[in-house]
Amino acid sequence: MRLNAEHGPAHAEEARQLAARENVDLRVVELDVLSEASCRAAVDQVLGEQGRIDVVVNNAGMLMVGVTEAFVPEQLTRIFDTNAISWLRVNRAVLPAMRRQGRGVLVYVSSTTAHIFEPFIGPYVASKAAGEALAEAMGLEVSRSGIETVIVVPGAFTSGTEHFAHAQDNLGCWSHKPGQTVARNVDNAGNQITDPQHCDRGPYSDLCGFMVTKRTNTIS
Repeated sequence: MRLNAEHGPAHAEEARQLAARENVDLRVVELDVLSEASCRAAVDQVLGEQGRIDVVVNNAGMLMVGVTEAFVPEQLTRIFDTNAISWLRVNRAVLPAMRRQGRGVLVYVSSTTAHIFEPFIGPYVASKAAGEALAEAMGLEVSRSGIETVIVVPGAFTSGTEHFAHAQDNLGCWSHKPGQTVARNVDNAGNQITDPQHCDRGPYSDLCGFMVTKRTNTIS
């Protein structure tokens, strides 16, 4: 999991408490899917402690909501980096070990929006479709090594995830000027991470787009 200085320790402690309650051997490993070095370090740590990796769950995700043209190309690059390219980083780190083992399972958490397109989440739809296509192609390539691929395609969840709660809570956190196209960037705590002054101006005076990030991967 991604352990940033502000929220990481609390999330790690929650995982440890869950392991204690359920009497399971669950260990927290720091992993930032946007860093290839971090992915390799996390995999090396697991291999050093356990000697093998059987299953990887690619669950990193970022949500953007708004009129698609309101988002600048840099924002689309970021969501593709999280929702698709991060899967490649994790797989590049873990696949050598799985090939040596002659077995393994790569699990990807995709979305129904990769198949049933919806308006006002264009960047998310495109990135999820790209991620799933990448997973399918890699699955064909690694199957000869005994590595299986599982793509989970869940529908919408209105509870039990930080995405929607933050999306609702943060729409009106700061105002924008008439005639300005606003794209809001917030982290998991709802903190603004992009200055609205850097957003493009456009014709939608009441437009507000935002994105919520969640960068976690599970390795077992």
